[in-house]
Amino acid sequence: MTNHIATLAIAGSLLVSTVDAKASVPPSDEGPKATFTLISDVSHAKPGDVFWIAVQFKIEPEWHIYWPGQNDTGIAPIFNWTLPSGWKIGQPRWTAPRRYETNSDMLDHVLEGSPVILFPVQIAPDAALGSTQQIEADIEWFVCRDVCLAEFDQASLSLTIAESTVLSPTEARVRAHKAALPAAWPASDAPIEINRPGANSLSVSSSLPGVLSFYPAASGRGVLDIAESCQTRSGTLRIEFASESRAPVVGIVHFAGDDGSSYAYLYRDPVEPDARRDGFEIRLDTVKQEASKE
Repeated sequence: MTNHIATLAIAGSLLVSTVDAKASVPPSDEGPKATFTLISDVSHAKPGDVFWIAVQFKIEPEWHIYWPGQNDTGIAPIFNWTLPSGWKIGQPRWTAPRRYETNSDMLDHVLEGSPVILFPVQIAPDAALGSTQQIEADIEWFVCRDVCLAEFDQASLSLTIAESTVLSPTEARVRAHKAALPAAWPASDAPIEINRPGANSLSVSSSLPGVLSFYPAASGRGVLDIAESCQTRSGTLRIEFASESRAPVVGIVHFAGDDGSSYAYLYRDPVEPDARRDGFEIRLDTVKQEASKE
C-alpha cells in the first residue's frame, strides 16, 4: 500500500474551511502523518451475505484527523469505494471523538491515535461461487497539528465467494472494534438520562461524578452554542437547536466517570433503522450464525 501526501490544491473545496484557523503547508518529505489499512471479518462469504470492513487509521502523536461533527474548521475523511457489480456498502460507524479547542476559540471534534471506522458490506445475491472479489478504498483526509496536511491513500482487500462463511484471521479485531462503537440509544443500565424537554432542546444528565459531553454530528440539527452547552461537570447538559431546521438530532453522548469509566451512546431522534441508513438489512450477526454451524 502506497501512501501519498497531497498538496492542499488536490483537496479542492476541502481547503475552504481550514485556512482561517490553521496554517497550511506544502507536501513534506518526512512521510505521512496518518496512514490506514483495511481488514475484514471474513475471508469467504456467501452470495447475499453482509460482512464488515474496518478502516484502521494510524496517526502520528500530537496529530489528529476529524470526526464528522459540527466542527469550526475540520472536515472528516472522504471515502471513495470501488465495489464489485451489485454489491452495496453502508454508512460508516465512527468511534467517539474528543473535543479539540484552540486559543482562537475554534472547536472541533477529532480522532487521535488509532481510530477505526467500520462499514457493513452486502455481497450481490448473484455473486459467482468460487470467484475472488476485490474491494478498493480511495480515502482523503486532513491531518492537523499546528498546521494541516491534505493526505490520501488507496488500499484494497479480497474475499472468496463460497457456499459457507469462513472467518478471517482479523475477525477478532473487527469484532472488538464493533464492540467498542458507541451503543445505540436507548440503552439499558446506562449511567445517564436523555430527554427532549422541547422540540428544539435536549437534556442529558447523570447523578454520577464525571464529565458529560454531547458531540453533535454534521448530519444532524445545528446546535446553537456547542462550546458552552455540550460539555459539563455539573451533571446536566441543556442543549438548544436551531428552530428552523428539520434535520434529526444526531450525535454521540459520552460520559467519562471520575472512576475511570467511559460510556458512549449514539443518539438519534427520530430513530432511523439501520436498513434505511444503509440501504440493506443487517442481520443480527451473519458471521456468528455461520460459525456456530461448524
